Amino acid sequence: MITFLEGIIEDKQPTHVVMNVGGVGYEVVIPLSSYDRLPGVKETCRILTYDHVREDVHQLFGFMTEGERRMFILLMTVSGIGPKLALTTLSGMTIRELKVAIADRDIKRLSSISGIGKKTAERMVVELRDRLGAGEVLEAATGTQLLSEPDVKRRYAILALVSLIVGGAIYAIAYAARQTPVATTVTSGGALMAAGGGIFTGGEPLSDQGRLTAGDFSDIFLQNWKAFFRWTNVDRFYLGVWDGVLAFSRGLGVAVSWMERQALALVVVFAAMIFVLARWVVPGVQTKYLGGVTLPSEVQTPLMLVAGIGIAALALLLASLVSGAKGKIPLWPCMLIVGSLSVAGLVVANPWWRLGLLETAALLTVVRVWITARSQAAKLVYLAVVLISAGSLVGSELLYNPQDQGWTRALLLTSVFVKLAAVPLLFWLLSLADELPALVLGLIIAVVDMAAFAEFSMSVQLMPSALTPQPILLYAAAATSFVAALLMISQRSLKRLLVLSTIEDAGFLLLGVFSINILGFTGALIAATTHALAKALLFICLSSPEAAGELDSEPLGLAIRYPVSAFGFLFGMLAMLGIPPTIGFLGRWRLYEAAVQIGWPLAAVFIVSSILALIAYVLALTRIWWGPGREPAAQQKTDSPESKEPFLVQATVVVLVAMILAAGVWPSVLQMLHWGRP
Repeated sequence: MITFLEGIIEDKQPTHVVMNVGGVGYEVVIPLSSYDRLPGVKETCRILTYDHVREDVHQLFGFMTEGERRMFILLMTVSGIGPKLALTTLSGMTIRELKVAIADRDIKRLSSISGIGKKTAERMVVELRDRLGAGEVLEAATGTQLLSEPDVKRRYAILALVSLIVGGAIYAIAYAARQTPVATTVTSGGALMAAGGGIFTGGEPLSDQGRLTAGDFSDIFLQNWKAFFRWTNVDRFYLGVWDGVLAFSRGLGVAVSWMERQALALVVVFAAMIFVLARWVVPGVQTKYLGGVTLPSEVQTPLMLVAGIGIAALALLLASLVSGAKGKIPLWPCMLIVGSLSVAGLVVANPWWRLGLLETAALLTVVRVWITARSQAAKLVYLAVVLISAGSLVGSELLYNPQDQGWTRALLLTSVFVKLAAVPLLFWLLSLADELPALVLGLIIAVVDMAAFAEFSMSVQLMPSALTPQPILLYAAAATSFVAALLMISQRSLKRLLVLSTIEDAGFLLLGVFSINILGFTGALIAATTHALAKALLFICLSSPEAAGELDSEPLGLAIRYPVSAFGFLFGMLAMLGIPPTIGFLGRWRLYEAAVQIGWPLAAVFIVSSILALIAYVLALTRIWWGPGREPAAQQKTDSPESKEPFLVQATVVVLVAMILAAGVWPSVLQMLHWGRP
């Protein structure tokens, strides 16, 4: 029986590692969780092993922690679970998550692991729940380790000692800060303070009321502690931090504004830079595995994401019938054709048909942008973005080589970074915010961009080298979310705010794909569905105020004149932020958990980004939607029929809100749509 191996790592892959122990090479099969903890190649490592011997097979399974090995052995005691399925289980879920799911009898969570069906999940619960023990379940559920009795007593003793020292120090500081008493006749506690009395000891003379009043005590207390309160004014600290963040956001906004003015040249330069970096500077690692699971020969778009994009396209089509951009050419034909092509492209199985339909839909949006954009620069910028993205995707398909995926990987990453306006390309989408009607922006962001993300998510499943090197890609996603969220807090334009929110959420979507695990990938698919529905809702809510010309200046009190749109904006905001009970919560918590599993520094960046986005949304909601209404003289314009919400827009908003809430309150509704597993 081989219990552990200690030697030099000759080669490591997400599914196995080759150990050189005394000149003998051992191939050890490992879960993804152990792969993340391995040192580099040619470094010394100690790995715990399980020696699996059968008549026709002799395999070594390795683990970096004793907890992983023990759970692996426990899983194999379940009927129907062998070594490979046990390893897949450990790759798809952390030990803590697995223990909690078993303890809570969470059959749905367990059956989400590739290869684990409902019956196998039920057997896992029945056969393992009692064997884990109450202590292990409590430890897993709380994320803390249970202490022994000596440790508890030791900690109590330390706390008592700290309390004694801190209490004595506080009294000593107060005693040293006392004032020297002067000779005076004292008749009350307040008089004592006026006379320069010391700290309150309980021996001060009483007032005429025969007792020490609360005011007397407060005066004594404040007199001795006012310096302390001055230096511990947390409000002043918070305001200072906020002013600093706001100033930094405005400074960053100035730099981005300059980039918007040079958008056409910078799009070409940055796209070329990303291609060079991906092809030669930081090339990927050739692998046949994604998250510890062998990749399929072909994949299909999850039906849930197709349905989300289709519903978003239909909602935008209905809104365009009554609130479309003004002009000789109506907006609704473009909505109908682009939406139909996008959905059809996601449904077809042939990759060339899919690519052709999706890129045709993107090129048709160029026609609409050319009709409605105010400046020639905006038209050329969007044309360049679509051509670069489409050309990169076509090139990646033409140059695909299973033995050398370098060219395909570089072109694929260039396409998705350009299309989703990831850092450093976020300026191009901002340059369109003030140029295009809200519904056209909604079509590009909710339908075309999410279809492009769906295409990317399918491509990387067939070519996982595009997801390496993982750390660089993860922090590029984190930078995308953080920079966009930081810019959001200084925005007063609703359309620019929603564009930046789109880029902030794109960082989360890339996190899910780049995390290379089932939890993150599933979270990204749900988040992309949420993005399509919520962004369509948010831009539809802006269509009525925009049609009345209210967004041309700084609008106030929009909720008074557009109550249904304000209602829809609130729930669209909640869905984008991942706040329950909306569908956004189902995707965001998976993405947060995936980030935590990778590392707390990465998770902290995404958490701070969400906090900044929440602040920006709340400011917009209170300042623009719920703020004070206009003065009577300024209301003359908004009393016209054009300032009212069309019934079709109101109905569309209500239905979208109902769908977002229904999917969040009853997650089982989503199971009726087969959205697949990565």
